[in-house]
Order: sequence, then C-alpha cells, then structure tokens
Amino acid sequence: MSRSSSSSSSSLPAHRQSTVPGEEAAAPQFELTAVVHDLREPLLHADCQSDVMALLGSGGALILRDGRRDGPPLAAAVRNPYRVFVDPTGTHTLTAATDGVVYYHSPHRRRVTGHFTLQHRGFTRDGIIPSFTTNNNVAECVYWLPTSEGEVTGTTMTTTTAVTTTSEAIVAEDSTYSTSTSTTTTIVRCLIGTKIGGFVFEVTMEVPMESGTVKTVCRQCLQLPTSSFQTPVSSIQAERVNSLWVVFISTPSKLYRIEGEVDYPTTLLDRAGAEPDIIHLREVFNAQNSSARGVFSMYRPGEGMPAQSYAWTSTGGIVHGLFNRSIEEGLCKSEATLFGWNDQNTVINEQLLALTRVKQVEHSSTTTTTTTTTTTSATNANARVAAVPPPSSSSGNLTTSNNNNNNNNNNNNNSHSLPREKMPMEVLLTAFHMVLLYNDRLVVLNHPAGLTWRSYSSTLHGDFPYTCEIEEKIRFDPFRGARNPQEFSGIIRDVAARKMYIFGKKHLWELHVEQEHRQQWRLFLYRAMNTNESLLLRKRFFYAAYQLCKYNSPCKNLVQLLRGKFFLQIGAVRHATDILADCDRFEDVYQFLVSLQNNKVLQWYVEKRYKMLLKFALNKKEMATQLACLLALIIIQRLDRITRSEIGGEKSTEASSSLSKFLEESILEQPYLFENTAYAELIGRLLESQGRPELALHYAEKMNKLHYLVTYHVSQGEYIQAADILASYARCVDTLKIWYEFAPVLVKKCPIRLTRAMLRAVGRDAQGTPYMLLQLERLIPVFIQYSPEMNEEPNNKEHQVIIFLEHCITKFDCVSTVVHNYYLSLLAQHDGERLEEFLESSLFYSVDFALRRCLEARRYRQCVGLYRRLHLYEDAIRIALECSAPSQRQGSNPSEEEWPALRMVKELLQSLTDSVEPSKLKKLWRIVAQYVMEKNNTRAALAVVEDSGGVLKLEDVLGDISDSNVLQNFKDAICKSLDAYTSTIRVLKEQQVEANQISEGLKQEISQLQNRFGYVTARQCCLLCHRGLLQGSAPYWIYPNCRHAVHEACAVSRLEEIGGLEAFFSDEGLPRQFLEGVTCTSDLAQVECVLCGEASILEIDIPLFEEDPSWSVE
Repeated sequence: MSRSSSSSSSSLPAHRQSTVPGEEAAAPQFELTAVVHDLREPLLHADCQSDVMALLGSGGALILRDGRRDGPPLAAAVRNPYRVFVDPTGTHTLTAATDGVVYYHSPHRRRVTGHFTLQHRGFTRDGIIPSFTTNNNVAECVYWLPTSEGEVTGTTMTTTTAVTTTSEAIVAEDSTYSTSTSTTTTIVRCLIGTKIGGFVFEVTMEVPMESGTVKTVCRQCLQLPTSSFQTPVSSIQAERVNSLWVVFISTPSKLYRIEGEVDYPTTLLDRAGAEPDIIHLREVFNAQNSSARGVFSMYRPGEGMPAQSYAWTSTGGIVHGLFNRSIEEGLCKSEATLFGWNDQNTVINEQLLALTRVKQVEHSSTTTTTTTTTTTSATNANARVAAVPPPSSSSGNLTTSNNNNNNNNNNNNNSHSLPREKMPMEVLLTAFHMVLLYNDRLVVLNHPAGLTWRSYSSTLHGDFPYTCEIEEKIRFDPFRGARNPQEFSGIIRDVAARKMYIFGKKHLWELHVEQEHRQQWRLFLYRAMNTNESLLLRKRFFYAAYQLCKYNSPCKNLVQLLRGKFFLQIGAVRHATDILADCDRFEDVYQFLVSLQNNKVLQWYVEKRYKMLLKFALNKKEMATQLACLLALIIIQRLDRITRSEIGGEKSTEASSSLSKFLEESILEQPYLFENTAYAELIGRLLESQGRPELALHYAEKMNKLHYLVTYHVSQGEYIQAADILASYARCVDTLKIWYEFAPVLVKKCPIRLTRAMLRAVGRDAQGTPYMLLQLERLIPVFIQYSPEMNEEPNNKEHQVIIFLEHCITKFDCVSTVVHNYYLSLLAQHDGERLEEFLESSLFYSVDFALRRCLEARRYRQCVGLYRRLHLYEDAIRIALECSAPSQRQGSNPSEEEWPALRMVKELLQSLTDSVEPSKLKKLWRIVAQYVMEKNNTRAALAVVEDSGGVLKLEDVLGDISDSNVLQNFKDAICKSLDAYTSTIRVLKEQQVEANQISEGLKQEISQLQNRFGYVTARQCCLLCHRGLLQGSAPYWIYPNCRHAVHEACAVSRLEEIGGLEAFFSDEGLPRQFLEGVTCTSDLAQVECVLCGEASILEIDIPLFEEDPSWSVE
C-alpha cells in the first residue's frame, strides 16, 4: 500500500494562547492522507494491528498485507462477508460471514486455514437456561485474550480472542482437523460477541505452525441479561487494573462491566453467567438516536502498556472515564492515606458527553461580554481549521483548501457545530483528543477521556455542553462543508504501530497526529485547580500536567509551585517539599515557606533543594550562587541543631559526625564552590565561631591539597596510610599526578597495599561501564623496579604487578598493546600456565614480541602456537620436535604416547588440511616423518603415515628406510597397501562393466523411440476445444501412450484451470521425479497427458458448483 501526500492542520484559538513566558508555541498538527490499497471492490470492513492491514470487500475479497515485510499480500475469498478482525500481534485474522461462519487466515502462515461456526447447543450452565437460542450466530466483535496470566495485549477495533479448554467445551461441527505431521501448534484464545441474541462465545483455536487446518473449540460462556434479542454485542474489552480484572461488554444502549479478583477474564464471564448480580449495568435512554454503534474503546499508549482511559459511544452520548490505577509518586504510606485511594474499583470519574443535548449561550445584559468573547474565540477557532475536500476518483489525494470560497461554504454550514440530531458512529481515543466519526464527517475534539468537561474558572454552568465550548475544542474537521460528502464505515487504531485509519466504501485514509502533547499541560492544570474535584483526581491531574511540561522550565516551575502548595494544604508535607525542591522559582518558594513559620518544613525544603540541584542540575556552575547559599543555610541549621541538643543535655556525637561527613561530600562533589577563597574562608569562620574546633580542623584537612597529606605520611614512614589515602581518593581525576609521583616509593615499601589502591582507581560507574583513571603505560617503569621479595607480607609470594594487570585486562577491557606485551613478558618469566591461557584469549599483544619473549624464557610449547599464528608451520614443527625427545622404555622402542610433542604436531597438521596447499602439507608431513626416523623409531614413522589421512604415502618414506627395517617393520603395511590397490582395481573393472551395460540399454531405448509415432487425420479435432488440429498454424501435441491429441494452448489452459504448477507442487501423492526439470505450465503439459494423467486425478477435488445466495430457501 502507498500513501498520497496531503496536509491539513489546526491551531489553537487566539484566546487560548499561553501567557506564561517561554511557553511552547507549537500546536498539535493533524494530517489526513489517502492510502492506496490492493482491493478492487467496495470496502466493506477493515482492521489493522502491528502494521498488518486486513481489507474485506463487499464481494468477499480478503486482502492481508504485512507492512513490515516485503512480498505480495495474502488474497482470499469469503462467502457472505461481514467483518474482519486482526489480533494485536498481526499473526491471526478472523473473518465473519453473515451466514454464521468464521474463517481463519494468517499473513505469516499462509498455508494454515480453517473455519468454524458459533454453535449454541441449548445446554444449561449451572441450571440456567438461555432465554434465546439461534443457529446462525454472526460474529459482531472479537477480543483477543492474553496468552498467559497477567499479560496485557493491545486491542482491536471491535474484537477479543482467547483460548481455554473446559469440560463443557463444544467442538464446532464445521471444523476439520489437520492431517499434517507437524506437532508444533499455537494456542489462540478469543471471546466473540454475536450480532443477535447477546451471546458471548469463548473460542479456542489450535493453529499449526507451518500448514494444516485450524482446530477450534467453541463454547457459550455468557448471554447478556436484559438485552434485546436483536441488539448486537458491539464490543468486548478486558483490562487488568491493579489486582482486579475488568471486562466491558457494550451494546448501543447498555454497558456491562464485570470486575473481580480472578486469574483470567473468562473466569469473570463464567461467574457472571451464574451470578448476574455482579454485573454493573449502565444504560442510556435515547431510542430515537440509532447512529451510535455502541463501540467501547480504550486508550493504550503502546503495545503491552496498561490502558489509561476508555470511551463508550452510546445512543445517549459518549461515556468516558479513567482506570483507577495507583500513582504513588513517592508518597509515604501515611501521606498516601490522605487521598483515600483503594483498589476495589476499576474505573473513576466516569463522565457523559451528551453531544445531542448541546445548549446555546443565552445572551443577557450580565453575560454580554463573556458571550461576545467566547463567540469571537470560537469564530477564530473556526477560521483556523482547514476544510479538506474529499479525494477525487482519479488521484485519491487529499488537498488542503482554505480560500475565501471555502470560508463562505463553511459559514453556510453552521460554522463548526456538530450535528445535534445524531451521535457519532464511533469514538477513538488518543492521549489528549477524541476522534469522532460520523457517517459523513470526521472531527477531532481536544478533550482527553476521563476529564471533566469544564475547568474551575468557566463561567458556564449546567450538565450539558454549550455550542461555543465544542467549537473551541474542535482541532480538526477536514470534511466539514464538503461538496461531495463522504460515507464513512469505521475507524481503526493500530496500537503497536501507533497509526489510525478511517475507511469508507471507496476510500481508505490514514490520520497522522504530530506534536499532540503540545499545549495540553494547561488543560490538566485547570482541572487540578478545581477544588470540587476529589483529592485523588486532583493529584492525578497535577501529575499529568507536570509530565507534559517538565521539559519546559517556565511552565514546569508554575505547575510545581501550585502542585507543592496543594500537597501542603492537604497535609502531605514531605511530598510537598520534594515537589517544591524541583521548582526553580527559589525566591518565591523560600518566601512562601518562611511565611508559614515552620522551621522543620523549611529545613526539609532547603536540604532537598540542595540535593536536587546536585543530582539533576545540568550546569552546576550556573547555579553556584544558589548552591552556595543553600550549603551555608544547611550548615547553619545543623550547627543550630547540635547546639540545641547539647543545651538539652543530649549527646551530639552523631550530629557532629553527620555534619563532618556532609562537609566531606560537599568538598568532593562541589569543588568549584570552594575555589572561591572568600566563600571557603566564610565556611571556616562559621565553624570556628560556633565553637567547633574539631569540625574546623577536619574542614581544613579536607581543603588542603592531597599532595600535602601524602607527603606527610611518606615523610613519617607511614607508607600504608599514604596508600590508603590514595585509595580513598582513587576516583578523583585531580590525583593522577600524585599517583605517578609516589608510586615508585610505595611499590617498594608496600606493594600489596598499593596494588589494592590502584585496583580502586580502576572501577565501574553507576551504569556498570568500566573505566580507568590511571594510564598504565606510565606505570610500567614503576613496575619494572618491583620483585615479589618486596611484599610487606612475608607469606604472600604472589607477583602483585601480574595480579593488577590481569585485573585491568580481564575486568576492565584494557586494549593497550604496550600493557599486553608487558603482561606477557611477566607471565613468560613467572607463570607458564597463565601464559598459555593468555596467548589463546588475548587479541591485543604483538605476536612477534611474544615469540621472542617465549624463546628467551624457553617456553617452547607456547612457541608452537605463535609460529602457527604467523603461518610458519615448518618452524613450529621443528621447534616442537627438536626441543623434546621421546621417553625411553626399557626393552622397547618409544611410541607416540611417550612423545607428547609428536602428538601435538600431528594435531597441528591435521587441522591444516583445508587451509594449506596439498603439496606444502605433504612436505610438512615428510618433515615430521624424517624427524621420527632420525630418532630411529620406524614404527612411529609408520604411524605418521597412517595419521596423515592419505596425504603421505608409504612409498614417500620407504626411500629413507633401510631394507632390513622395511622387512622387519613395514611388511604388514606394504601388504595392506597392495591389497588396497587390488581392491581399487577390482571396483574400477566392475564400474566399467556396469557403464557398458547402461550404454547398450540406452541404445536400445533410442532405437525403440525412433519407431514410435501417431496418426492425425485431416478431420481429427482437439479433444478440449473440438476444433480441427490441422486447421490454422496452432501447434498441437500427441501423447503416444494414450493417443490423445490436443492443442498446445488448450493443454496449458486446462492445467491453469486445475491450479497450475501450485496444485501439482502441493500434491503430496506425486512421485519426486515427476516434476524434475518442470519450470512452467508448458513444460508440465509435455510430461504427461492432460486428459488421463495426473491432471485428471487433481480435477476430482474441484467442486462441481459453488453455493451462492440464490441457493437460499429463505
């Protein structure tokens, strides 16, 4: 599918523009584009989930296209089409027919098909007899159930599906069972609501993974009470809210809500069937309005995310509300109880938007100014919504028209007012808008579901909306005043792909929404300031306003100031100080808290504001003045607390240590504050003036240079203390020069403690990413001076430099070649086992350097692997064999098991079979054999020949062996080789005889084929078209076996009618060689007669006729 470009936008009315400095100027943008699809007949119904589009035509054509994959769409035909439903993953599709049959298709499993009917057997459940029964249950809606407990799935337009097997399950008679040999299947469950009767069926489908037929199990789990038999079940939806499951079942005039603490939604339906009293019923009374379909929709931000709000399009208005989800926002348990929240209810703040009861503002002397302002604002809003005419039949594009002619047409169509005589067919929810779909109009209303209609500052009153309010909230109305009104059928929201589609009989559009969150924060702030709302809703609205403007500093500061005051008023003091600490209007907040005359609240705020700036301020240097003031206030408050505790006779040791720790953290985290000499002296004098000499001394020590402290301990011979100080400041970048300066001394005096300190200088950050502060290359000259005898612990003989470098390489991913080479040289001298492991695992050392170091340290075993990496295989073999000798046994010759080097060389050469040229490989094997024979071990040489895998022959080594050794040791091997040659010659003779026989047989067959012929008379006709074979120049074929003669075109056409190549390839009964070399239908027609061959067998499966509506007896 492709999309044609178009644009249409909307802007907020002039009187709604923000007066907050720095508020965002961008407004939500809406665009409607036409989608070009593959359906060539009027569009009856559509659905789209996970970018899988399902289109159902009025003639029964079904098109399934996966937008995430390339390739042709899946095309199918459905008799008596009605509706199509796609599951949230886009894998499974159900198509409902008006005759009660439901068909299964899958765009990903194209060879899997199936169909079933919703059969009601008339059985009783728990003694309850259904009030109505029918044999033609047409699927009206589907809800795809979660595949496991607690899983949240997306929702389709009017569907729900899940799979559960029970003892009362009824297998549909129309279902056929697959004969596929595949044992892997997928279980899919769904709930299906019927068009008449008010039935809800639970369907379980067992879907094969590759090919086959879907097995279905169907049972009736509920019949809606107090429901008219002709009323359809418009929607079924389910959602997990806290610990409760809630199921919504809607009709145009009734909304059934079933909730309870269960493990699975179907349990609620079973319970409701047995206990109808648990069903919460909301009914509207407006029988005259039949335009609303009663569809229930939920807003889910994304796939797998919990639903936030819902809306029901009833005949009496749009019922919308919020799900009762807990938003603690860091509240402590005592403060959370102030809001009176409980999880016993699943929905809150349910509202009714009665669009058919819109009022007009009554003009009077007291309301003239208000009405005029509102009308002017609404007129400005109307002028800003572009009128988009319907797409033309030739191009299918939507274009924006905003000229004077369209404005005149708009004025003649009653401005932006909505139809008062009818309700929208369906309502789709976005985060901040309601998309209203009429049969000839699409309107986007800026009113999030679950919010009250008016803010606390509105001058209008009453339970029903006014025309000016609706006009003010309309953000997009592209088909208003169109000359050729469109006829819409439905609206779709793809939750996973975050797309919206509107479709009619002739067209399919996609509705794009950009910058939807812009300018929405004030809408929630107005609702939060309404004191008539509950505390729980006000908290929720404040939180939404903050989330929408937290990246806009001026707006965020206003929201956080009002939000903090709200929490202070209700008594949530700690949470209020948390919120006020996030507000950058520091002077206003501090003045407000001082006016409260509550020192404890003021102290909480100062410390939280200070911590918040340290943690989240992007540029702390720009906030240095505020940080310095806050730091001084915190010190003063804590000193005052220590003094008061001492006056009261309490110990102040803990408070003093806390202040000392706070000073340490402040100096380390905010050194730029103490770079100002005057401010540093101010803090010192403040501590001294309060009579705290120990704190002043500690502060002075922390303000001194670290170089001074380390120098002092080294001069006193306290090397361990000096290393500990370096360890405590190991992650400070400013101490790197001190490390390099004192490391030569400390590595000789306390190498173990220094190593531990350096390991702390190489650590991980909060995200777990390794980092190194020290440059290991600069420490190598220091490490050279070290030896294990310098360890300060006599019992510890481990090489500390090896431990340190190993930690840096393995734990912190050091990739320096210099470090790897030095570490390798240490291992070559001190630890051969680690050396071999390091050579195999590391990639960052120099192979040439490693080879030299291993040769110097006489690590010949490791040299073999290094020679191999350099592709010096001959050198590897020579050093392995020359530097080792076979062990001698008394009275016997040395064998392979007694010479490990020989075994290693053999393994090396066997691994080079595919990577080295045969001639070079043979040369290497001869070198090995020669070395073995030089050791006077002829049996081992024979073993080398055998292990070479045929590369080295026995005759290659016989020349180097004396005649006596040949007779003694190689007699059996020579005989065995001669036997092999004899066997090979015999096999070749047998193959030659067989080839001669085959040749003679082919000659006889060729001579027989030359004598086969057929006669064609002058009047002989084609057996398919009954026209003469010799008339015209059309080619014809004669099948010698059966003497049938047909035109070539007729034969090909007959095969195409049967199904073409696809039918033959899918037939599992054909022999494998039957279709060898066949690439087209013409080749297939030449293989065998199209009248009496395999084609006649496939033709048996074709039905003689197809049922259509004319067969109906009604």
